[in-house]
Amino acid sequence: MDVKLSKKSIKVIMLLLLFTFSVFRFDVVSKIITDIFFILTPFLLGVVIVLVVNLPMSFMENKLRFFQRSKFLLKVRRPICLTVSLLLVLAVIVALFVVIIPEVTRAIERLIAVIPGALKSLVDWISEQSVKLHSNIEFIELPSQSDVRRYFDDAVQFILGGIGSSTVIISSAASVFMDVIIGLVFAVYLLYSKEKIRVGFKTITGTYLKPKVALKVQKLAKISIKTFSDFMGGQIIQSIVSALLTWIILAVFQIPYSTLIAMLVFITAFIPLFGPYISGVAGAILIFSIDGGLVPWFLLLFLIIQQISGSVIYPRIMRNAINLPSIWVLVSATVGGGLMGIVGMLFFVPLVAILYQLVLEDIAERKSHKKKAKMVSNV
Repeated sequence: MDVKLSKKSIKVIMLLLLFTFSVFRFDVVSKIITDIFFILTPFLLGVVIVLVVNLPMSFMENKLRFFQRSKFLLKVRRPICLTVSLLLVLAVIVALFVVIIPEVTRAIERLIAVIPGALKSLVDWISEQSVKLHSNIEFIELPSQSDVRRYFDDAVQFILGGIGSSTVIISSAASVFMDVIIGLVFAVYLLYSKEKIRVGFKTITGTYLKPKVALKVQKLAKISIKTFSDFMGGQIIQSIVSALLTWIILAVFQIPYSTLIAMLVFITAFIPLFGPYISGVAGAILIFSIDGGLVPWFLLLFLIIQQISGSVIYPRIMRNAINLPSIWVLVSATVGGGLMGIVGMLFFVPLVAILYQLVLEDIAERKSHKKKAKMVSNV
């Protein structure tokens, strides 16, 4: 009994020391966590690829009876379905870029032609308001027209200077490219050998862990795979539906760039919480390049679309995917985005959903034990 108490005391002391170190040296702990996730980024990206590609692959393997006609077809079912699924996902990505890149190029050309005049009008308006305020409130020193123009010149030079750092952009692009390649190779291995990996995982956990611990670990793995798969499948369906709804409504009201904005909605819908803001701002900029008067109408329509998508479509699709309150979605998306960018957002939301589900199950189990103990004591 004393040994057990001493072990518990040691664990408590170690946890308190770890907590104290984390509080007083939060910068070190934060850097360690960020470095770990930076190293794991290609593999986490590979897991995301697995979750996306596994959807059409599993569908083909389970629904296509063609492969059951002979042993040879059954043997080549996995590589054929895996290859077709990868090509299908790649074709969708290429098609998106084939549509988006020319449209974005034309929009940028229009913006280049429109922005100087728009900035001049904005500067003149600000200068005019400055003069009016200066005449009404004499004791407040407001910037003159030359000051406002100088501020804008400095801002433009700052932006151009940032864009000019091509070395940083090229190195970042090369790093992302290598992460994608490593993640793709890792994903192909996982998809091709997923049954063997599952059997090996059960064998290892059953051999080296106690029976109860092994069952808990296996249950955690099962819940994790299901939650991540359901989340990714729900995100894909929700992205398609939101993009179609955006395209239909904008096309009906003859808003320019309806197809391109719908494509942007499809892509940014994978970013939890912040995706609609990104696509909305990008759409407003695109429409501004043609007709600034249409921007308020676009924003109004886009707000209505997002309300329908967020309040009606998304809850119905994600009802069975993740059971997570909105505040925890915000926290997980913010923390994940800060650590690993978009991949972190996609990874942390289902991760927190898993932890939330485990905590709820543990609370229910503890309440059940307390209720049973109380009933026994009353008897």
